[in-house]
Amino acid sequence: MPEKELNWSFFESCHGKCYCDPEGGALKNAGRREELRATQFLLKTSEQFYIWASQHSGLATPAKELEEKHGRGIFRRFFYWIPSKGVGAVDRSRLRKYKADGTSRLHEFVDIGVPGTVSTRRAACHMCAACWSNNRRSCENIEYTGLPTELRIGLEAEPVTSLSRVTRSMLDREGWNFAKSAAIGTVVCVETHNAEETFPWVLADVKNQVETALGDSPEYNDMVDDIRLHPFKQGHVVLKVQLYEALEPGSSTYTLSDRTVLVAAARVRVVDVVLDELRTGNARRKRFVIDPDSLLRIRAAMPTCDDSWEVEAVVQYRTCYSKEQWLVKWKGYGEHRNTWEPLENLLTDEVKREAAEVKQRYLVAKAAAATAAAALAAARPSRARSAQLRPD
Repeated sequence: MPEKELNWSFFESCHGKCYCDPEGGALKNAGRREELRATQFLLKTSEQFYIWASQHSGLATPAKELEEKHGRGIFRRFFYWIPSKGVGAVDRSRLRKYKADGTSRLHEFVDIGVPGTVSTRRAACHMCAACWSNNRRSCENIEYTGLPTELRIGLEAEPVTSLSRVTRSMLDREGWNFAKSAAIGTVVCVETHNAEETFPWVLADVKNQVETALGDSPEYNDMVDDIRLHPFKQGHVVLKVQLYEALEPGSSTYTLSDRTVLVAAARVRVVDVVLDELRTGNARRKRFVIDPDSLLRIRAAMPTCDDSWEVEAVVQYRTCYSKEQWLVKWKGYGEHRNTWEPLENLLTDEVKREAAEVKQRYLVAKAAAATAAAALAAARPSRARSAQLRPD
């Protein structure tokens, strides 16, 4: 059989945006015809539809062979069921959010092999010979489909709700507890800075118990520092460790480096990591590999969202339904992204002190306004006094 190019298309229960559009219609129509034929058989749930489509519909293998279709058409259909909740569900709160302007007016997206870029058209053709040969610029229906254009897809940089910040605060609290429980001589896993693209985490040998930082962490220098760790400030809880070096990015084999540093305790994600020594014949430069169970614990503990928000300023204070809230300006975002946060979401002592000052200024201003209003009311003559002073 001669070589043929096969394209993967994906269809889900929402609206498709590519060659999978007609596939969605075909599957829905087939399911509806099955319901009409069997009066007591209804596909009430997505799981029932999945079981019928994958096991009883016969749609997995089309009736005509690919050769009968002259190499054009559906070759195989594969069905997957992803529940909205429970085991196997997708935790969308941890997914990174991407942005591509203008997609609501487009109905074709093609991967061109360039990361972060797709080729788009106003509509899909999947009919003429030019499109089937991947020469979409010579499409016979170009008046309808429009010319292909490239579209950039980028990360959406905006806080969605305070829930993601609470998620990060919970991780930080767990990190503090992990760091406090770490024994000297054990190995811990430390999450790196959110902007670190090569190593999402590092392994380190604990040298001392947790302590309070006497000063701010040194600024990151990309010309000198090979790994960017999360910064800390004076007064933060830190842990003194000796870093391990991976042989290469993604490798599970490590050597103990000579670099001893202080790391933010809030970034400790896993303690008691087990490293197995490899027999290399080099007594001076020992190599270690992560135990499989420890590697699973690390991958399960690593957060998958970049949701660390730094407070730039505490702007206002209010009470909402008898609960105190502070309006927070987040660093790197405009004023329109300010959010009202409870006290428990203000994590550092510095931010809490600023919040207390904002509250005090609010209370002083409120008391002054009440005093001025009372003085104005006392100076204004009442109706009863005006009636007594009225001349006969």
